[in-house]
Amino acid sequence: MQIPQDLIDTAKLKLKSVQSEAEFFQLRSQYLGKQSFVISSFAELKSLDPDSKVSAAKELNILKSNLNHLFEVALEGMQA
Repeated sequence: MQIPQDLIDTAKLKLKSVQSEAEFFQLRSQYLGKQSFVISSFAELKSLDPDSKVSAAKELNILKSNLNHLFEVALEGMQA
């Protein structure tokens, strides 16, 4: 499973151009929603061998955590 390393950088760039809360929530859904890369990748874990599954799950959890943090900070900045 290939996890794109520039996903967080791309999200940061897109967040800079967000001008409303509606745009923010739409962007967050794109990165963390049901049809996002992160969630669909978690669904693909079952097809991996056990060793690959562990490392891929670890990377996905870190990616998801970083994206969540990025969006939380951005939302706080918008509401301030």
